[in-house]
Amino acid sequence: METPACTDPTVNGILAGWRYDISGLHPEMRRDYERHLEECGYCASRQRFHRRLDLSLAALTGLLFAFFGVFSLALARHVGAVRDAAVAVLDLADASRFSPLLLALSLCGAALSVAAFVLVLTATPAPGYLGNLAADRVRRIGERLPSGLRPRRPR
Repeated sequence: METPACTDPTVNGILAGWRYDISGLHPEMRRDYERHLEECGYCASRQRFHRRLDLSLAALTGLLFAFFGVFSLALARHVGAVRDAAVAVLDLADASRFSPLLLALSLCGAALSVAAFVLVLTATPAPGYLGNLAADRVRRIGERLPSGLRPRRPR
């Protein structure tokens, strides 16, 4: 099976260097790249792949933060139960330092996952992509509104 190729390798090289993100370009310059993305199925599929990857990274780091946050809250609430479980399961003679250490590690995990989430959102065009998707949906819904409700719609 033959893999599809880009119709303009020079433009593909430029787009690949930008990870197929043209959202920050000046509108006049962006027009040519948008036209290429409409005409070239290869570049359009690569752009979709990169946007899915960006959104997946943002979702994964968000889920990690939620996990570590819930885990930290559960540990903070049930420190005594964690200490008792550590003594029973791990056969620790002195578990007085175990539960505070576990709580500190879970809080560090939550802090690192927040930092990773912020890095993902600043390093990828995911927020702009999601904002454009939301604006497009709002526009479509506004077009479907009955004509009597359109003047009442907030701008």
